[in-house]
Amino acid sequence: MRKILYVATFIVIVATIAISINRFSGDSNSVVLTIDGAEIKMTELNENTRANMQFYQSSKKIDFNATDGDKMEKLVEKQVLQAMIEDTLTEKLVEDAGITISENDIQEELDKVIESVGNRENLENNLSSVFGWTVDDFKNHVVKSQIADQSLRDLVSEDTSFNGDAYNEMADILAKAKSGEDFGELAKQYSDCPSGANGGDLGTFAKAGDDFQNQYPHMVAPFEEATFALEPGEISDIVKTQFGYHIIKLASKSVDDTGVPIAEASHILIKTTSYENWFLAKKQEADVKVNLKEFTWNNTTGMVEFVDKGMKEFEKEKQAVLDS
Repeated sequence: MRKILYVATFIVIVATIAISINRFSGDSNSVVLTIDGAEIKMTELNENTRANMQFYQSSKKIDFNATDGDKMEKLVEKQVLQAMIEDTLTEKLVEDAGITISENDIQEELDKVIESVGNRENLENNLSSVFGWTVDDFKNHVVKSQIADQSLRDLVSEDTSFNGDAYNEMADILAKAKSGEDFGELAKQYSDCPSGANGGDLGTFAKAGDDFQNQYPHMVAPFEEATFALEPGEISDIVKTQFGYHIIKLASKSVDDTGVPIAEASHILIKTTSYENWFLAKKQEADVKVNLKEFTWNNTTGMVEFVDKGMKEFEKEKQAVLDS
């Protein structure tokens, strides 16, 4: 789970449940995590763990004073550690990429949340009930982080340098197709789409925005736009979608009896690395140190793990409660 906190949660008003600060121990100035030299201190971990425990108590009715309360607290703490590592790494990658997140950007996103719950007072009440936060706490803890996350996702999606091998392969296929090689045979040989077995044939489809009665299959918007811009027999340039790189050959386009523009086309798909896989590789490359005896960092999976076998088993048994 990439994020622990979700904006939708703040629309629900729940009773405030206090959590004792005495549950949290250790030197508040001690460094509990380092990520590529960036330090996270105990006070940050404690603050975020308390807020998330309050969320789970209020929304999931988890009793941290029950028999297994201390263990459940450790599950929450582990989630918080993971989120803090990923958020810190995301901020570093955003900075390295030269992406600037302005105060205006943050305020615009905050205003959208305020509008979704009616007004600032409603948001303040919801945050206080669910997390014990003010609006400024929410702005500092969540809003900027989510903007950074989305900015990085957009960058990876749009920048061909992150999928250079796939792009170069598609460029070679496009050259073959435009030089006259059989498009269907190229699809059978190279396409990562199941349609490749049928020569890339996608059948008849329409733009979602034109097909108000939902009579036809639809494609994602960039694919639809590229297809309907072609003339019959024409092959597109490389088209990027969330699925990867495509080249499209239009067989025909027309308007049906109800006035809906339709097209028949084939395509070749070369899949690109997903953001999740790309980010995992970045976690694997990062120098992460967890300075808490209960936890360790697994460089292969890019995840915080429990050291104790008993806690690992408890996690398997109870994780679904936190995720539900």
